[in-house]
Amino acid sequence: MSSKLRLFDIAANLSDKTYQGIYNKKSCHVNDTIHVINRAKQYGVDKFLLAGGNLKQSRKALDVAKMAEGLYCTVGVHPCLATTIDSDDYFDKLHNLINESQGKCIAVGECGLDYDRFHFADKESQLKAFPPHFDLAEKTGLPMYLHSRNTNGDFVNIVRNNRNRFSSAIVHSFTGDINELRDLLSLDLYIGVNGCSLKTQENIEIVREIPIEKMMIETDCPYCEIRKSSPAYQYIHTHFQYKPKEKYNPDFLIRGRNEPCTIIQVLQAVAAIKNISEEMLAEVCYQNACNLFHLST
Repeated sequence: MSSKLRLFDIAANLSDKTYQGIYNKKSCHVNDTIHVINRAKQYGVDKFLLAGGNLKQSRKALDVAKMAEGLYCTVGVHPCLATTIDSDDYFDKLHNLINESQGKCIAVGECGLDYDRFHFADKESQLKAFPPHFDLAEKTGLPMYLHSRNTNGDFVNIVRNNRNRFSSAIVHSFTGDINELRDLLSLDLYIGVNGCSLKTQENIEIVREIPIEKMMIETDCPYCEIRKSSPAYQYIHTHFQYKPKEKYNPDFLIRGRNEPCTIIQVLQAVAAIKNISEEMLAEVCYQNACNLFHLST
């Protein structure tokens, strides 16, 4: 199919090993990254943002971003990887990577706090890893790519105390409550919505409250697909065929691995929830992303 829509998947983790055909350290099929990108383009996606999780993962994201036009990356340390910071000059190395990216790195992050996953990184490590990202944003002039999960106000307070140090930011894969949403909007931040933002009826009511001029849509692939159990699934009218990874076929999506092409489903669900046209929502979200990341439209 061809699309007249313009879509920007601001959370397309194409450096994930599953796009190299590797699942749980086992190779199941060929690297199909380019095929995944081309399939997304058929649905209107012409820009993709790959999030960096730490120095190693940021380098991988940058390598993939260099594969094609319209691919970009972030550089930073995800809160769940806070314990991988292993040297005093770690953030200097991140800064150098940004400077070497030749414009492919367009945001600092993914960084923030995640209090749902202390089994990956303890609270103390997360609270130590987050603040240096504001230094990076201040030095580079880049916007920030933020992560918040169940932080009891700690995330909002840290961002508020450092708000004068960065131009703007996106809080991606938002699943917070109405109070957190209002706090983030009061700080003039953007909100990213994907399948995980639409899991419950309460989530859907929150999405209704996000002004479209502060919204972006995303897949956060290979995660966060809109499942049949989601109350948002009823609004989807574009469906894909799937095969298991062991029976790889380039004409099918892989069961359990989300792709950027499914951003069309996020668009359809959010447009229906907010009772606006898909075309309007797509264009506003696209312009929002390009404005935040200083990209031409």
